[in-house]
Amino acid sequence: MKKILDRPWIGALMGLLFPAIFGLLFLESIHVGLSFEEITSFLHTPSLMVKFLCVMLFPDMGGVFVLNSLEMWKACRGMFGAIGIYTIIGIIIFCL
Repeated sequence: MKKILDRPWIGALMGLLFPAIFGLLFLESIHVGLSFEEITSFLHTPSLMVKFLCVMLFPDMGGVFVLNSLEMWKACRGMFGAIGIYTIIGIIIFCL
């Protein structure tokens, strides 16, 4: 089973989906009486969006630790690639 899951594309898929799900759950957990659109419009400022992207990456950091502990190097490499994609998105948002 370990060899089946040790694929770079599985790690990249997990690395792209975990932060998105975590970010949505984080936004839904804020019970301030605002709609989802109002919260995302508040996050439109670049510095807040970059901070939100950093918070979204916490599950990926845990995932890299778990994959590294299980010696699933290829999946770990895929998850690092997803972290790199989110980092590039954060840099682009911050610079625009």
